[in-house]
Amino acid sequence: MRFTTFGRIVLISLITAVSGCTKRPSGVVSDSRMAKVIAELEISEAWLNTSSSVVNDSQREAAKEYVLQKNGLTVAEFDSTMVWYGKNPDAYYEVCDKAQKVLAQLQKKTSGRNIVQESVPNLWPYSQMLRISPQSASDGVIFSIESNNEVPSGSALRFMMKFNRAVGGDAKIGVEYEDGVSEFISRRLSENMRIDITLYTDTGRVVKRVFGNIALNNLRHNIASWSDSIAVNVLPYDSTKYYSRHSQHVVVPARRKKKEVADSLRTVKDSVAVKVTD
Repeated sequence: MRFTTFGRIVLISLITAVSGCTKRPSGVVSDSRMAKVIAELEISEAWLNTSSSVVNDSQREAAKEYVLQKNGLTVAEFDSTMVWYGKNPDAYYEVCDKAQKVLAQLQKKTSGRNIVQESVPNLWPYSQMLRISPQSASDGVIFSIESNNEVPSGSALRFMMKFNRAVGGDAKIGVEYEDGVSEFISRRLSENMRIDITLYTDTGRVVKRVFGNIALNNLRHNIASWSDSIAVNVLPYDSTKYYSRHSQHVVVPARRKKKEVADSLRTVKDSVAVKVTD
């Protein structure tokens, strides 16, 4: 990979900043405890997102406090640890990877099945590292990827993206089917350093393309956001998770009103004068 002079300067600055902050203070929670907490928070968030009723901020906060209390942590301890992770992105990525392993273990316990680690197809055709800044042409990422028959009907699409600092905004991932119907899922980003969204495709439709729009709203003070580990993974159909589709949005294209064609036979008959003679 080639770097411009400016890119080398930024990269050296980031490495220097990270190397100067890697020492873990005494008040920061260990990775093992945080991995378990993050995993349970993700489960809690997934449950709230699949709720049929509207979930407000107080309910989300109550769910968070329940998970923290269950793991013997206070909100202050959790928040101070997340602040430290914000200054040490490499450490945050590591604890997130550990949290994913905890999630896999929990899934194994609940489903009774062994999780077989296999290579997962990645549809992302572009660079896995991006730089987004106030000087960029866009305040986020917009993409459209042809499926090329690589997305079986009913499979899941998992979009992942990591940032070097907390970002806010909106993320939308969707698919367009061959029949013109579109389906998407959206998430609100609130000081996130990681995007992890899964969309479940229709078992009765053929995926034509995958699209997405990541819009950031806190690009300020001329500070650029660096993202890496971008992926759109194709996961096999899973009946235990397919119910999550009800939180997705389906868009059916408007049908054009057919132009009425006059009945030629009736027109001819009506236009002919019939004379009746005695």
